[in-house]
Amino acid sequence: MSTSTAPRVKKACSTHWTLEEQTSACFVCSSLARTSASSSVNPGRSLFLLTSCQAALRLELFGFIASALAKFVADEGDNKVLDGKQRELGFTFSFPVRQSSIASGTLIKWTKAFAIDDAVGEDVVAELQTAMEKQGVDMRVSALINDTVGTLATGSYNDEDVVIGVILGTGSNAAYVEKADAIPKLEGELPKSGNMVINTEWGNFSSSCLPITEYDQALDKESLNPREQIFEKLISGMYLGDIVRRVLLKIASRSSIFVLTASPLLMCDIQDS
Repeated sequence: MSTSTAPRVKKACSTHWTLEEQTSACFVCSSLARTSASSSVNPGRSLFLLTSCQAALRLELFGFIASALAKFVADEGDNKVLDGKQRELGFTFSFPVRQSSIASGTLIKWTKAFAIDDAVGEDVVAELQTAMEKQGVDMRVSALINDTVGTLATGSYNDEDVVIGVILGTGSNAAYVEKADAIPKLEGELPKSGNMVINTEWGNFSSSCLPITEYDQALDKESLNPREQIFEKLISGMYLGDIVRRVLLKIASRSSIFVLTASPLLMCDIQDS
């Protein structure tokens, strides 16, 4: 579980790279998460992360992001930058971090098939900032946020009764609003009054009450992070197709429902395709 304060939302950013005109600065929103489809919301641009980057070194990963961001900014031109103002970057990072401030966060571990070991324990904001400087991108990372917190903030901006943000896509996670005095984990570090946004990281939930099947067990055993993110592996988009594949493969091997032998495609691990 991680926590963060909720900055007041001025505008929702729904694409991976979006320039937002403001009265005092030019803001750019960047998102790093494994996605299954590009966004169709405009203005903006979606970027597919190369599969090779998911198991590269941290310099390659953040270098890839910075180079793509540099190209995007160059294509947009300087017409949206106010004189004397530096672009500011909002960075959505959909992985568990230990966030110590609005613009810093140490990566705890990777999920969703990312396996860049040398990035664990590093400040992802500092890594991106360094990569941008190498690319000559004049921009400052002013905010780091989890996608669930961003979803919650956007929803609560439009409706003050919204108290939970849920992601159910490639992975799954949720964030909710809690009273500060009800968070024992941070006792002594927070004021007794006010609210705090809790990033639950519920994808890592595991319990004997979960309906785990033989197919779930096999998938987990062959994954990059066995015995972790169990709940996420049961319900999220990245894994459901592979679970169905395993079920069909067993049916094909034990039933006469298929007149011909099962397609060789059923033998292919979806995670590797």
